[in-house]
Formats: sequence, C-alpha cells, structure tokens
Amino acid sequence: MAQVIKDFVIYVVVENVLAALYHSYRFLNGRFGKKVLRQPYKKIWQVVMWTLFIYLFSTKVVFPILDWWQGVVNYMNYVIWG
Repeated sequence: MAQVIKDFVIYVVVENVLAALYHSYRFLNGRFGKKVLRQPYKKIWQVVMWTLFIYLFSTKVVFPILDWWQGVVNYMNYVIWG
C-alpha cells in the first residue's frame, strides 16, 4: 500500500513539473492561454524573454555550480599535491 501511495505522489509531482515547464515554454514564446501575440510583437517578446531566461539561468544556476566545482578541484589539488 505504501508503494502505491509513493508511486502516486511521484506521478503527481512529475505531472505538475511537466505542466509548469510546458506553460513556461508557451509564456516565453508569447502565448498566454488562448491569446497569442501578433507577429512583430511576438518576435520582440521572444528575443527579450529568452535572453532574460538565459541570463538568469546562467547567473543563478550555472555559475554557482562552476564556482562550487572549482572549489572541489582546488581541494583535490591540495590533497593530492600538498
């Protein structure tokens, strides 16, 4: 019984994450439910939103991971080479 509940919870979480990713992608491409931006505005919206998304993703996710990994490498060099 516990395994069934655990599987159901995992299913619900994965379903919600996929729905959030789907709607975020639609938002970044200028689609808001039944409303869609017109072509010249849509292109400007896409360029601005994707640029902002890439900037935020790189500064908030990628750079901290690279900084952490640099610390791991420095520590390994200290341990191995003294």
